[in-house]
Amino acid sequence: LSPVFLLSNYSVSSLYLFAVYCVVLACANLLADKVGQRRRVWIALAVWHLFNLLNLLGGNLSLLQPYRTAQQGLLPTIFQISGTAGGSCEYYRVDWCEDSWITFQMIVAFAYIILHVVAFFIVGLRAVEEPAMNYSMRESSEEGQQPV
Repeated sequence: LSPVFLLSNYSVSSLYLFAVYCVVLACANLLADKVGQRRRVWIALAVWHLFNLLNLLGGNLSLLQPYRTAQQGLLPTIFQISGTAGGSCEYYRVDWCEDSWITFQMIVAFAYIILHVVAFFIVGLRAVEEPAMNYSMRESSEEGQQPV
């Protein structure tokens, strides 16, 4: 879904930055799933997912949020650049700035945010259950050993 936001006008809006941060986070998730079998990796990714959700939903910049893409979240940023809201599409005739395309981006943004909420909970559950899995595997291997 990220290419939908990457295909926006770089000079008029910061919409593409939402997709860039999400793609980098997705690559980190894939890398952690492939090689990172430590609990610390999943905890760090869960925190990063929290920051990304704050960014997508439009949390205010604070000490708890190290980066922010725009003044608002993803949906208000899309709505702000539309011509119906008196945004930049009405005044500038630039590429990727047409109301039908922006409407499509708005529809995709709902699914995009829901997908990131689900990903946050999956990574969070993986961070929480990782120590329990290691403990149960260690316990079962100790039970199978014979006293010498």
